[in-house]
Amino acid sequence: MKRTLGCLKEIDRKGGDFTFRFENGSLTVSFISREIILFDYNALGYKVPSMLKDARDYIFIRPDSCLDVSMEELEDDVVLHSDNVELRLDKVNGNVSVFRNGILVHGGRAGGKDTVIPQTQFSLLGNSSEKIGRFVFAREMEDSFYGLGDKGGSPERTGRRVRMYNKDALGYDAENSDPLYKSIPFLLKVNRAKGVAVGLYFPDPCIRSFDICSESRFYFSAEVVDGPFSYAVMMGDDYRQVLTGYCSLSGRPAFPPLYSFGYFGSSMNYAEAWDAQQRIERFFRDVEDRDLPCEGLYVSSGYLKADDGKRYSFFWNRRKFPDPKAFLDDLRRRGYHLTFNIKPGILKTHPWYGELVEKGYLLKDNAGRPIVEYFWGGDASFIDFNNPDAIRWWKGKLNEAYLDFGVEGVWNDNNECELADGELDAYKVRSVYPVRMA
Repeated sequence: MKRTLGCLKEIDRKGGDFTFRFENGSLTVSFISREIILFDYNALGYKVPSMLKDARDYIFIRPDSCLDVSMEELEDDVVLHSDNVELRLDKVNGNVSVFRNGILVHGGRAGGKDTVIPQTQFSLLGNSSEKIGRFVFAREMEDSFYGLGDKGGSPERTGRRVRMYNKDALGYDAENSDPLYKSIPFLLKVNRAKGVAVGLYFPDPCIRSFDICSESRFYFSAEVVDGPFSYAVMMGDDYRQVLTGYCSLSGRPAFPPLYSFGYFGSSMNYAEAWDAQQRIERFFRDVEDRDLPCEGLYVSSGYLKADDGKRYSFFWNRRKFPDPKAFLDDLRRRGYHLTFNIKPGILKTHPWYGELVEKGYLLKDNAGRPIVEYFWGGDASFIDFNNPDAIRWWKGKLNEAYLDFGVEGVWNDNNECELADGELDAYKVRSVYPVRMA
């Protein structure tokens, strides 16, 4: 199936939200602020799965109710004005063009009339089991692109097609490997010839891929599975203002402790060895002997590695660390801060696995059984951070095994949630799993 919006039929307005209803769907345009616009598409006859929620559930600010937005309906277009921003919507196909200070910054027509390329910015594709929303946006030849998270190769993304799938990519090639650890659905478009910087943020948890002018030099595109089908445009005088707009939508982190800006040691070598405590103590003696500025250490998961060679979350290896609290107290007295690795994958051989299954604290498949995937050391299931009871349990264990001992930081590791079955509800929201864990 393929469905496009078709022709405009009617317009509804509620405050700063404008809903344009077409033959085959609708587009809601929301002025979040003077420089941020949210576009949310709905196709008639298709309901976004409930676990995927609405686009507004993935952004952290609401539209500015005091913003003055005017609307003018012309023969071919509907025009929205707000201060120095103008948005034009084509009545025939729903395509949008966004102008700032009279300069086109987003949208418009891709190619010319004789160019055989997609002519609609949004289309719904797929079959009975999977719906794919495809966004296609015009590219000007001077446009260059940055962002999308942890990707191999150059920071300039033009000419690339990348998968948006978090993966524990051990041993990756820094130039060519794809995908890698972090997928961030934010794209920065810069046109230095026109002095334009604009950001596009896709608050959609199941994005399949971005094609940045690899398929065609005339356009770039994104594919979203099952919805919501939405994106936001952020404008500004330069990339700093654009990034400020992005952070206001995605949420800002708490300010970290000042010591975290200093040097921290880190090596898997320290905690893997049987004399792990002695190696860590030797590291800090070397730091002091050489008078090196050092705030602490990131401790990898070897401290959890049991005698059978497997890593069991929350279980310190007491042969390596006979008295963790005394060990940490000594280092804290000397002014050091330690951050310890923790993994949300619970091996089936973990002493608590059966209890977690019984309590329902693990991610389940669509039949209600724990999802099992290969993890570090063997088959494992993942803590369900959508479950409030599981979250309370996890927090309690963090207190018992870490914070009460004097650990000051927790390193959330291996939470890429590499599920393979695309029909799982958990698969569709796997990209927000690290955020839920945090």
